[in-house]
Amino acid sequence: MVINVVKNNVMKLVLITALVISMIGIGSAIAYPPLNDGVCEPDVWIYADPGYLQPDNDADIAINSLVGSYWRGYDGRLALLHLNGNSQMEVSIAEPTACLYVQFASDRNDGMASIYVDGELIWEGNTWAPNALGKPLDMQQMRYLKVTGLEPTAHTIKILTGEQGHVTIYQFGYDRCTSEEIPEFPTVALPIVAIIGLTFIFQRRKEE
Repeated sequence: MVINVVKNNVMKLVLITALVISMIGIGSAIAYPPLNDGVCEPDVWIYADPGYLQPDNDADIAINSLVGSYWRGYDGRLALLHLNGNSQMEVSIAEPTACLYVQFASDRNDGMASIYVDGELIWEGNTWAPNALGKPLDMQQMRYLKVTGLEPTAHTIKILTGEQGHVTIYQFGYDRCTSEEIPEFPTVALPIVAIIGLTFIFQRRKEE
C-alpha cells in the first residue's frame, strides 16, 4: 500500500514537472525567421557601424564587441570579413523586447552567416547577392530578419561569418513592448501554484 502511494505521488510529480516545463518553454520559444526582401522598420534601431553617427532615438541598444576583420562603410554599413578565420560582432538590447531585427545590405562579396539570440542559433544561411561590388547603399540587395516570439526581456544578438564570403549588416533594431506584453510574476506563478494545489486536493480525496 505504501509503495503504491509513493509510486502515485512520484508519477504526479513527474507530470507536474513536465507540464511546468512545457509552459515555460511556450513562453520562451523563438520563431525561426525567413530572410525578407526590403528594408525593416523597427521602433528603435542603430547602424551596424559603431563609428557612424547614430540616430537620436533613445535607443537602448549597443554594439558590445567586434572580433576579427571588418570593413566600415560610409553610410552605416559594416562588413564582417571572412579573412583568417571567422569574424563576429555582438549587440545587446537592454530594453525589454519580444521582436528583433537584423538588416543586411549585400553584394557579390557576401556569403554565409550565423545569427544567435541569447546564445541560441536562430538563423543560418547565405547572404550572397548578385549586385556589383563597390556600389552605394541604394544599389545593394536589402534583406532583413525579423525574430519574433521572444520572451519580453533584454537580449543579445551575435553574428558570425561562415565558411565563405563576408556578411554586411546595415542596421540592428527592435520593437518596443506594450505593457500587456510584459508578464508580471503573478501571471506566471499562479497557474503553476494552481496545478500543484489541485493535485494535493485530489490526493487527499483519494486517501479519505
